[in-house]
Amino acid sequence: MPAMQRYRAAKAAYAKSEAGKAANVRYLKSEKGKAKRKALNEARKKDPARLAYLAEYRKSTAYRSTRRKYEQSEKGRAAARRRAGRPEPTRPCPAACECCNVPAFVLDAPLVVDHDHETGKFRGWLCFNCNTSIGKLGDSVQGLLRAVAYLEKIE
Repeated sequence: MPAMQRYRAAKAAYAKSEAGKAANVRYLKSEKGKAKRKALNEARKKDPARLAYLAEYRKSTAYRSTRRKYEQSEKGRAAARRRAGRPEPTRPCPAACECCNVPAFVLDAPLVVDHDHETGKFRGWLCFNCNTSIGKLGDSVQGLLRAVAYLEKIE
C-alpha cells in the first residue's frame, strides 16, 4: 500500500475513534475552527455551480410542492410569522374565528394571528376578513364606533 493511502486510512480511523471525535469537537468550538467554517460557508454561498443548480431546482415542480407543503404546515407558518416580525401566539389556534365565530373549516384559509401594531403583543386568532377589517378601521375602538355610528345613521 502506498504511503498516501496508509496515511488517509490512518486519518479516517482516527476520525472515527472517540479521541478523534473529541478532538474534532474541540477544534470546531475553537476560534480557528469557527473562522474556517465561516469562510467555507461564505465561499459555498458564492459558488456559481451551486447557484445555477439552485436556480434550476427552484423552478422544478418538486421544489414548489415541497415548499407549499412546508408553508402550509404549522412549522412553516411559525417561521413566516417570525420573518414578518409578528408575535408568537400565547394560546393555541381555536376552531373558530374569535371575532365572528365562523368555524375555521368553513374558511378558505387558516386563522391568522392578530396583534397590536404599536406594542407587538398577540391579541387573538381571527379570520382574514375580520383581521383586515379591524386593521382598515384603524386598529382602534374609535374606528369601530365610527363605523357603528355610520351604520346606525343610515338605517
